[in-house]
Amino acid sequence: MEAKILKYLFEKYPEEGCGVILNKKGTLEWFPCENTAEDKLNSFKISAVDFASLSVQGEIHTIVHSHPNEEICELSEYDIKASEFLKIKYDVYAIPSGHKVEYLPSSKI
Repeated sequence: MEAKILKYLFEKYPEEGCGVILNKKGTLEWFPCENTAEDKLNSFKISAVDFASLSVQGEIHTIVHSHPNEEICELSEYDIKASEFLKIKYDVYAIPSGHKVEYLPSSKI
C-alpha cells in the first residue's frame, strides 16, 4: 500500500497530495482524495464529498498527506491539532525524499 501512496503523492508534486486509509471490515485500503485547498502548494483539504463518501464505506483509519520540498518530514502544529480533534491517525510524507512521520492522537494510544 505504501508504494501506491508514494506513487500518488509524487504524481501530485509539487502540490500537497492527500488521501485516506480506510478500514473496510478489517482490511486497510488506500483512497486518494482531491485536494480542495486554495493554496495546494502549502496546504491540503480533503474534498468534503470524498470524506463523506469514504466515511460511509468504512472507518477512516488514517489521513495521509504530503509536505512537498522537504527531505525530513516534520508534523505541523495544524497536523497535530487536526489529528487530535478528529481522533484519526495522520501519516505525513516528505516529498521528494519519501520520509514518513506517523502521528497517533492521544485518545488512540
